[in-house]
Amino acid sequence: MKVDLHLHTTFSDCSSLGLEMLIKAITEKSHKIITVTDHGNIKACQWLANHVPDIHVLMGIEVTCAEGDFLIYSTNEEYLLSLGPFLDSVENIRRDKDTAVIWAHPRIPQQPFGQWAAPNPSMDQTREVLKCVDGIEVYNGTMLDLASRGLVKPTYFENLVALSKESNITLSGGSDAHELDNLCGCWTNFPNDVETAQDLIDCIKGKKIRPAYDKRRFDLAIAKP
Repeated sequence: MKVDLHLHTTFSDCSSLGLEMLIKAITEKSHKIITVTDHGNIKACQWLANHVPDIHVLMGIEVTCAEGDFLIYSTNEEYLLSLGPFLDSVENIRRDKDTAVIWAHPRIPQQPFGQWAAPNPSMDQTREVLKCVDGIEVYNGTMLDLASRGLVKPTYFENLVALSKESNITLSGGSDAHELDNLCGCWTNFPNDVETAQDLIDCIKGKKIRPAYDKRRFDLAIAKP
């Protein structure tokens, strides 16, 4: 089952993807579950939950912390409503049974794993962040687009895979779509028996997901995780 775990609607100031456009696209692709990760609000998720009863909605939000951007998914709507667009540290994000956290397009160097020379972030700092999340976004539409233009090295993705193995956390994929054309260029594969938002969270936390991307759209030589 394909789920795009990272996308933005017009409830994010940076996006032109309207809800009607999103519903039409998801329906045509026969997706049974949808999540939206707008910046600092869950208004799109609330609207979808009330107006599209045939599709399960996983409530999501994207927040910025000192360490980078993070995708938070939860069945606890009250908790998500308490979050703004910015949190001072990822350490303050809750990780209970109802909530999963993924590090979106992580800020890590592109030197080969184990040879990082950049002081920001260091390997030690990166490992501290990984203690606070359930997964890492290895396939992100923006990063893959940059890689296809030679602006991001394949080692960036290889380093994320190595970090996930070292820290024993899962890998995800999401388009980071801000417009219709980019929707579902990357996604996350879930088991077919997933039916509810809680099932999705359990799969993320239980490392039962696999990232993927459209190889026709992104013609890249990236080793499969």
